[in-house]
Amino acid sequence: AEDDESDDEGKDEAEIAEATVDLYRSMLFGNTKTGNMERARYYLDFMIEKGMKPDNLCFDRLIEGYTKVGGNDSLKRSLQVFELLEKCRRKGEIKPNERVYTSFIRALTKGRPVDMHKKAETLLNRMHQLYENGNEGIKPTIFAYNAVLNACAETIHVASASHDDAFKTAIRVFNQLREGKESLDHVTFGNLLRCAQLLPEGEKRDKYVSATFRMCCEQGYVNNFVLRDLQLASSEEQWRSLLDMPRGEPDIERLPRSWSYKIDSVK
Repeated sequence: AEDDESDDEGKDEAEIAEATVDLYRSMLFGNTKTGNMERARYYLDFMIEKGMKPDNLCFDRLIEGYTKVGGNDSLKRSLQVFELLEKCRRKGEIKPNERVYTSFIRALTKGRPVDMHKKAETLLNRMHQLYENGNEGIKPTIFAYNAVLNACAETIHVASASHDDAFKTAIRVFNQLREGKESLDHVTFGNLLRCAQLLPEGEKRDKYVSATFRMCCEQGYVNNFVLRDLQLASSEEQWRSLLDMPRGEPDIERLPRSWSYKIDSVK
């Protein structure tokens, strides 16, 4: 009987502890939703201090929250949260997942540091390394790859960055993606087309745009977003030639259905 009472007490304590963790998680989530990031960060620190071991979603919501709120120090704040995540990882208290790493890559991109394409690729490589070391939840998905490709494309807005190096990084990451088992999507091709702006105008850029768009057509991922990015990446003469539209605005309804069959299949 005494053993039964002891077991019941242990269950009660565990249930109370779990309810307490859930309460603080809810308060953290609520504050990130309303943009009260200082208070949300307080709850994260408090949970760690009290040994509650916050999960990936706690770190992810904070990073996403800082990115959404923006401001001059948003990247700095996101970096602090990410470094805290890494500290917990090294102590064996958490196994970071793909989502939280991808969120930080997006935070880097919005913050636009000079070498963001290099940092994004480094994070992608670290994800692969951690996956190979046994963390199955951090295996890069198409979302992670697209985030890195977007970081490369956004380098065009960083005047002091090496556009040539960012373009080479994009090609390297895309080739790595194609060698894996992840399926491409319209976001992939849109990012690749935007990366054309990293190249100087001329024959090389035109060939790259043509090859990328034709690959997108063959894969069946052309949609209005891809058409928008095609216009950004090429001259009017080139995109009209690729679409076979001598006049008028790009119209997805006037294009071959085979160019969009993957898009149609998921509607």
